[in-house]
Formats: sequence, C-alpha cells, structure tokens
Amino acid sequence: MFKLFSVDDHVIEHANVWVDRVAAADKERVPHVVEEDGRQIWAWEGGREMTMGLNAVAGKPRELWGAEPARFEDMIPGCYDPAERKKDFLSNGIYASVAFPTLPGFAGRKFGLFEDKDLALTCVRAWNDWMLEEWCPTAPEMYVPMTIAPVWDAKLAAEETARCIEKGSKALCWMEDPANIDLPGYHTDYWYPLFEVCQDADIPVCMHIGGALPQATLAGKVPMVEIAAAFAHAGRSSVNMMVSPIPRKFPNIKLVWSEGGIGWITAAIERADRQWERHQYWTHVENADVLPSEVARRNMWFCMIEEPIGLKYRYDFEVDHILCESDYPHADTPFPNTQAMFKALFDGVPEDEVEKLTHTNAESLFKFPLTVPDTAGV
Repeated sequence: MFKLFSVDDHVIEHANVWVDRVAAADKERVPHVVEEDGRQIWAWEGGREMTMGLNAVAGKPRELWGAEPARFEDMIPGCYDPAERKKDFLSNGIYASVAFPTLPGFAGRKFGLFEDKDLALTCVRAWNDWMLEEWCPTAPEMYVPMTIAPVWDAKLAAEETARCIEKGSKALCWMEDPANIDLPGYHTDYWYPLFEVCQDADIPVCMHIGGALPQATLAGKVPMVEIAAAFAHAGRSSVNMMVSPIPRKFPNIKLVWSEGGIGWITAAIERADRQWERHQYWTHVENADVLPSEVARRNMWFCMIEEPIGLKYRYDFEVDHILCESDYPHADTPFPNTQAMFKALFDGVPEDEVEKLTHTNAESLFKFPLTVPDTAGV
C-alpha cells in the first residue's frame, strides 16, 4: 500500500462555517444556507450561489455525473465532514492532505468581490478560524492547516497570514496570477509584504489552477475541454512567475502549483530560458542572471494525479519537486480506487523515487511528517 500525501484536495464548507463565527447582526450578511425549490443555496449580502459542492462527485458512479450537488445530502459525508473524510482517506492510503476552499474560490477570491470590505475581511478570518480550530483539529495528524488571505489588499493579506501562522497555519492558499482579475500583478512590488511573511515563516504558497481566472461562462463550451486544457494555464502562470521579480527578490520562497500537471514543464522552461536570454536586457529585472529554469527548480513544486507521460520526463525537471494529489472529492479523484491508480502509474518506477513522489517530498516541503496508523497495510 502506497503511503500518500495529497497536496490538492477540496473542503466543502458546512452550513454554519460563517454564521457560527460572527455577531448576531451579521449572520444574515455572511454566507449562510437558504432553502429554495428543493435546493440548498449559499446566500450573503449582495450575492448568492446555486452550487453547494462544486464538482463534489466522489463516491458516485461516473454515469451519474453531470449535475452539481444541490444539497448536502447529494454528497458523500466526507465532502464536508472531516471525521468521515479521515475514514475515506485511511481506506485509500492517504495519510496527509492539503485542502483548498470551495465557496470562497480556490484562492479565496470571492470575498474580494464584496462591496463591504470590512464584511469581506470578517468572512476571510471566519474561514481561517474554522480551518484552524475545527477542520484540522479533527485529525491534526492528517490535515495540513492552510489558510486564505484578503486578496484585495497586500498589507491586509500579510497581516492575516501572519495571524494565521501564529495560530498554526503551515501554508498560504493564494492566486496564481492576480493580474488575470485586474489586481496588481507579480511584475510589481505590490505583493512584496505578503511574500516576505511567507518566506520568513518558510511556508509554501499554494496556487490552485483556476484560482485567479477571469470570470467566464461555459455557455457554448464543453466543460471537460476546459478542465483538460488546464495545463495551458498552469504553464502560463508558472512561467509568468519564473520571469517575475518575486522569486528573485525572495530566493527562498516556496511556490506550489496544484492541479496543473507535470507533462508540460520541461518544454515550458526550455522555451522560457530561450526567450529570457533574448529579452532580459530590456526588462530590467534584478538578478537577471538567474534563468527561469533555475527559478523553477529552486522555488517551484508541481503536482500530478494520473500522468504516465509526464512521469517519463521527471528527470528533465526535478524528482524532488514533484508531488501527488488525490483531488478529493472532485471528478479527477481516483477515490475509492486511489491505490490501484497509483499502482499502475508507478509501475517500473524505482522504489526510492516512489517514496519521494508519494510523500517524502511533501513531508519536507510542508514540514508535516506522515503519521501512518499501526493497522495500515504498508
């Protein structure tokens, strides 16, 4: 049985995440669940969302996919119950997990759309307190504490991240490219305060592909095409960071890219180096002698789920900087057949490399040693 450390899963927030953590006067203003035509809907001041559990189809036959869960009862309990999720994970050999938000968006960006930014900050802090005080303590040996930050203000983001680190956060959930959503990009010094906090605390900055994509409709599009082409966005976002001042100003920063895959990496960094050597002189970037490929191998970690082709090219990147994910409870997850999927994937891969890819790389990155129960079949 493989010992797995998944760096990309997703929590489905239960109905009381926010209402349990705010003053009585704000309970109708923060995200709360309302009933409408047999559905459970998230509602808050100035907004509402039909999707209760985005893509939370784990445990269901693929033939039943297609409709988003309309109620909590439409999902298996492990989607929103940390104790039930622990059982699911142990049954599949997953002993540690990093989980991204659902209602706030993969990077917590939804609160940045709130007109009342004081209310938005209250919601960010409530989500973080829920993660640090309720979700992770249910299984502290399994759940890696990762928190969000106010995406609309770099100073507030740095302050909230520092607060959460004090409370035990081990990672920041952040945007892969804020310029995509009309926020200052990484080719400015605007985000320096936040990255300074993360570098000083030596915590990874985890960026899930799609966390900072422009709002777009899928009308006239095929969703599976959008998902399958996510590697293109991963390539663009990571190369953008490779050539930005951020990893040159903060040479010890740890940047993690989730659900973007690995098969494209070597071609992307080869192309990035070639263009860097041609254009670095007029871009006036400090430490221009550091190639994009050097930044990638020094500062970046990428994760895979089911990529036999990408795995073939692992030596062209860095075996020590490749991680694995289970993407529970989304459609990409192999659950409940996680072990079988990884068995097929790692067929013929040297045992020492399997150890790195499945868990030891992540253990080192997050400073979170795996705890394997005595009863586990390892």
